Amino acid sequence: MFSNCVNVFELRKAIGERNQLRAYTIAENFANNPKDNPMVVTTSLVFGFFVQLLKYHGLKDKNPKNVAAVLGVNPFFLKEYDLALKNYPMRKVSQVVASLREIDVKSKGVGANALSNADLLKEMLYHIFN
Repeated sequence: MFSNCVNVFELRKAIGERNQLRAYTIAENFANNPKDNPMVVTTSLVFGFFVQLLKYHGLKDKNPKNVAAVLGVNPFFLKEYDLALKNYPMRKVSQVVASLREIDVKSKGVGANALSNADLLKEMLYHIFN
């Protein structure tokens, strides 16, 4: 269904847009190709995205040049962050960060009762979108 060009950055973009269908479809692709999409990499990059959103919410100076510098991203990508900022209030971002920490621990086998990557990805998206 997808080519190999679907990656965690596409997943982050779908999450930022609150495009649940796309995010779940990408997650299914990841679950079907675990060697190409290690869970630890996926969770860490999604976690990093939400940490950046947390920083963005906390900025007083939301000048694009300053935002890009603080987030460590190319200004070209700020539109994606602006949309995600509108879609995820600070309280929700904080909840997602906490949930992603739990998912990361479970992905490493702690307290997960051997959940599959597919189940962990679904749980991650559930906590992000709900």
